[in-house]
Amino acid sequence: MIIQYVSPDLYISENVAIVASSPSVLNGVHGGFIDEFDDVIRFNRSPVEGYEVSVGEKTTLRVTNQHVFANIPHETVENWTAKGQPADFVKNLRNTKVLMIGPQNNGEEWKSRDKNIHDSCEAYLADYSSVVHICDIHGKSHRRPSIGFGIIHLCIISGIIPSLFGFGLDDEFAQHYWEDKGTHMSHHYKHERAAIRKLQEKGMVIVYE
Repeated sequence: MIIQYVSPDLYISENVAIVASSPSVLNGVHGGFIDEFDDVIRFNRSPVEGYEVSVGEKTTLRVTNQHVFANIPHETVENWTAKGQPADFVKNLRNTKVLMIGPQNNGEEWKSRDKNIHDSCEAYLADYSSVVHICDIHGKSHRRPSIGFGIIHLCIISGIIPSLFGFGLDDEFAQHYWEDKGTHMSHHYKHERAAIRKLQEKGMVIVYE
């Protein structure tokens, strides 16, 4: 299927696993199952090495925000490289599709994409304003939707029912399985988790916990 609001055209199988970064993903042994999906989507700098039993090894699409894509330190994260955030993670990827959810084509991060990723990788852009528009639960919130929440909706509007792993729907805070990122939350995860539960009830996503 072609994923809507992405350029150039990005094709994703209907048999897709989206692996998020919550520590809850380590409670299961879904790694082998995840690797059986035709497409496996992961986010930002989430590692697989050392976590294969729980998160699998396969990655066909890496979705990032503009900070990770262009290796720009986030203003709300102090000493980010010491928190398990290797600065050149995206630049060191090989033979990977990389989707940046961020500014429009005039954004500097996208303009400099040839410098931000290896030439064996393919770069794709989802305009952030479009993603905000389709993630309508944020109409009453001043916080941005997370890229995880965004890619779920991009799949749904493209006619795909994604299988979700590691979204931590019962978690209090938004942590990462490989690091302690503190309790700061730049997204409205409480609303996002409730919305994902509703999508699950409607059969629009499949959730594995």
